[in-house]
Amino acid sequence: MSYDYPKKLVQLQLAMAALQAEYARFVADLPRSVVPLDAHEGREGLWTARDPSPGYTEEQKARRTAYEADLRELSAQVSAHPYWASLPPEDRVAARQGLKKVEPGDEQAGE
Repeated sequence: MSYDYPKKLVQLQLAMAALQAEYARFVADLPRSVVPLDAHEGREGLWTARDPSPGYTEEQKARRTAYEADLRELSAQVSAHPYWASLPPEDRVAARQGLKKVEPGDEQAGE
């Protein structure tokens, strides 16, 4: 089934997808723990050896917190958009999954 998503809803979804990708790149480069941790040796079958972790800097903590707040806000705007109420309940999950597949330049968006 094809859905005629409102333009604003598509814009919100695209903004959220872009921010999720940016956030994923950011956290991939963070130390393994928020607080500093010493290295430890692994023990076969029980745990893995780990290098020391310097912990997050204050800037890294602030940026992560900001990313997460922005993602929550975009997620709330998408999930609470009035468009969803215009659909029969049995179509909402499929419509939401379809929206997640919209890409920049897709002509699916209505006005």
